[in-house]
Amino acid sequence: MDRDLIKQFLEDPGWKFPKAMKIKSKALHKVFDESRRSKDDKKLRCTCSEGLGLYGLLRLFVESHTEGANAHVASFQACCLVLDLIMQAKMRLRDPVEVASDLEVAACKFLELHKVRRSCLGTPICHNGRLGLGRGTGGVSEHNTRCTGGIRDRACAAQAPLDA
Repeated sequence: MDRDLIKQFLEDPGWKFPKAMKIKSKALHKVFDESRRSKDDKKLRCTCSEGLGLYGLLRLFVESHTEGANAHVASFQACCLVLDLIMQAKMRLRDPVEVASDLEVAACKFLELHKVRRSCLGTPICHNGRLGLGRGTGGVSEHNTRCTGGIRDRACAAQAPLDA
């Protein structure tokens, strides 16, 4: 997606934000300024606050400006589900134990789709599968090791099957 198109989408004067967030929300388009771009132009450089402020708007942009399903959109939507579940738990909209089990499944699905997306780009995956979601131990759960293929480094990532 073109950063300039996203910036134009965010700069639209028709956006109406809550009064408490109006000034900060109106400036979110600045994340896409030339001066804030990363060297490889593939990452966003923003604060956590800006990232959370952009989340809903970027999600709306992707849903309204992409045609058809592809690996990139599927991976993005799976990541959105993970963020939604985290926000539901944080705002206590659902029971944390229930969210934890749903989060484990959603994170596993995201990692699988992420592997597909990265393989489409020919880029190795460099995460170690250490999620431990819903276990309370912070270690590698049996489920997460299965879902990530136990990937430990770039060499393994390039050879790991999707349903390992």
